[in-house]
Amino acid sequence: METFLKILNYISGPVVGAIIGYFTNYLAVKMLFRPYKAKKIGKWTLPFTPGIMPKRQPQLAKAIGKAVGEKLFTADDIKNAVLEKDSKQNTINLVLDGVYGKENAQTVDSLLDVVLEENQCHEIKEKASLCITERLIHTANKLNVGELIAKQGIAVINEKKSSLGMLAMMISDDMLNGVLMQVGEKINDYISENGQDLLLPLVREELNTVTSKTVDEIFSKEKCEKIISAAYDKILSKTIDGLLKDLNISAIVEAKINAMDMHELEALCMSVMKKELNVVVNLGAVIGFLLGIINIFI
Repeated sequence: METFLKILNYISGPVVGAIIGYFTNYLAVKMLFRPYKAKKIGKWTLPFTPGIMPKRQPQLAKAIGKAVGEKLFTADDIKNAVLEKDSKQNTINLVLDGVYGKENAQTVDSLLDVVLEENQCHEIKEKASLCITERLIHTANKLNVGELIAKQGIAVINEKKSSLGMLAMMISDDMLNGVLMQVGEKINDYISENGQDLLLPLVREELNTVTSKTVDEIFSKEKCEKIISAAYDKILSKTIDGLLKDLNISAIVEAKINAMDMHELEALCMSVMKKELNVVVNLGAVIGFLLGIINIFI
């Protein structure tokens, strides 16, 4: 019995030290996140509440945001990644797969249906038809089509005068010019007043014919790839600096962390550090046990 008590006396110190060390470190790890909110007795807030992470969440968010935005994921990193050759080619391939399809080439109409909302395709085609018609009428007026027709008519009649005999000789050049110029003016007036009614149905028909074709009937895949590549370089090289200037990565990360529920933040941190924190807890037990052994010989 005496021997048992002596052995118990020797091992009790290391065992108690190990238990104290384990639970001390376990409590310290838990206090990193718990409790999530401050605990109060009346107006008095209990010490160490809330936990370290909940209490320092704004500062933690600011520090992580600054580290990510200024060191880990800078505007230059994004710019280099976007303009990098492989990234550019992947984007081009993605667009080409969407436009030409991996199996069946798509029509312009089918692409518009994918990109646009319901009924927008018809509205856009109608607006395009009206715009093209108006430009055609404007161009015809600018060219003075009626006058061009009149002048060509005068030239043809002058060439044929000799074959028309005495009747043609009786018509003076001034009379001929006057009549045909009046005809030209009437043509111009007619185009201005009725051009839309005449041209719009034809433009609609032609536009529908074009949009019903497959994309590769209008543009070859190689030509489309060159257009996309040129647009990619031109648009991004001019706009990316401005976009990145407005894109405050640090502020975005900070806002995201501040918006996170503390339970989510704890789960995120534990998913990364659980193994290491368990080592810290177990290390407390080991140190407590060793100190207990040392205490035996003091």
